[in-house]
Amino acid sequence: MFVPVNTDALTGNYSGLISLDPEHDLFRAISIKDPRSPTARVRLLEIDYRSDTRFLIGVIYDQNGQTFAYPHVFISPTKRSDGSMPWQHVYVDLGTPWGTNGTYNRQFYIQAALENGATSATILMDNIRVVY
Repeated sequence: MFVPVNTDALTGNYSGLISLDPEHDLFRAISIKDPRSPTARVRLLEIDYRSDTRFLIGVIYDQNGQTFAYPHVFISPTKRSDGSMPWQHVYVDLGTPWGTNGTYNRQFYIQAALENGATSATILMDNIRVVY
């Protein structure tokens, strides 16, 4: 489940909350198709986040009439042993999966799932943007 929250925004009034539990144990959000494809070369996905679980950044694209999902990189949790979850800033280089020759309808996705017997997980995100 993804909801805007205003209790823990890094900047501005809201951040996005991904909350997982046994009834909602998988989350996947897919960006809109890039209107600049295929000429634009995405270089970086920029995200501020804090979390108690890892999450996946990937790319979906079409090639030769088929759709492919390319799981690219896992982002590590920020939760510390004292229970605090500081904000982190990350740049994910999407140049390789985004720039594959002959691909079109490119989108990035963010995916999270309960892992290793966990019964809950929390991810907060702010300032998500694609840098060309």
